[in-house]
Amino acid sequence: MTRIQILQDARAEWVEKNIAAKETTSEIYKREQNATKDALLPFFEDFSEEVEIEVTRGSVYFKMQHPERQYAKEIFSLYLREDWSGDKSFQSVDLSYYTTSTSGDDLWELNRLFLLGKVAGIVRWKQNEIIDAANKVKLAFKEEYKVAFQIQSMVTIAIEEIDKRIKHLTKERVLFDLQNGGVEFTKKVGIDFKYNYSGNIQSLKLTNISKSRKTADVVFKYNEDDERTFTENNCNVEKIVDQVAHYFPNFAKDTKEELLPS
Repeated sequence: MTRIQILQDARAEWVEKNIAAKETTSEIYKREQNATKDALLPFFEDFSEEVEIEVTRGSVYFKMQHPERQYAKEIFSLYLREDWSGDKSFQSVDLSYYTTSTSGDDLWELNRLFLLGKVAGIVRWKQNEIIDAANKVKLAFKEEYKVAFQIQSMVTIAIEEIDKRIKHLTKERVLFDLQNGGVEFTKKVGIDFKYNYSGNIQSLKLTNISKSRKTADVVFKYNEDDERTFTENNCNVEKIVDQVAHYFPNFAKDTKEELLPS
């Protein structure tokens, strides 16, 4: 088994941990949302039987069936504004609603305006209590979120570090292959040899690498069943390796196994 394969296996394990960490965070969010609902709904329990009230984390939506629609139309909403510059606690309640004019005896709109006044009264007289209730819920889940986000951050960093090591080893492997017999692709790929020259090729290898190892000649074929080879001189080795590494390990021919030290 190669070092790259071992790292890929380790990465797969960390990805599973990342999925589990995200699921934990999602579960905390759902519990917090249910707790927020339990805390805020009592402020509107006698609001109106006609109105559907939906409470989410930091928002309260009010909907009412419209005679000309097949669904409950949102009539207004409350948004709990957070202090993003400080401790992120809720600071105020914003009332969002649309404005219109009534034409004749538009009972639905008149009823909506009546209910708007009613919710405005709740915000006017109960705003501090609503904010306190929401903040108590938020504080109760603060430590759980902190731990969950720390785990997610740790897992993300671990995956990023493994990706860097895989990328480094892959480029080492590709450079070795390019210098020792070359690489054949499963299908034609686009390679930029220089800023003003590129081609869709089937195979390539590096020859005449400079002493600085920064440039080399690229010998390539457009088709493997065509014996003709073509050469582009003084190409940037690092750029060629980066492009070929993008297609690794989808090479047509077996390459030298990069074995672990015994």
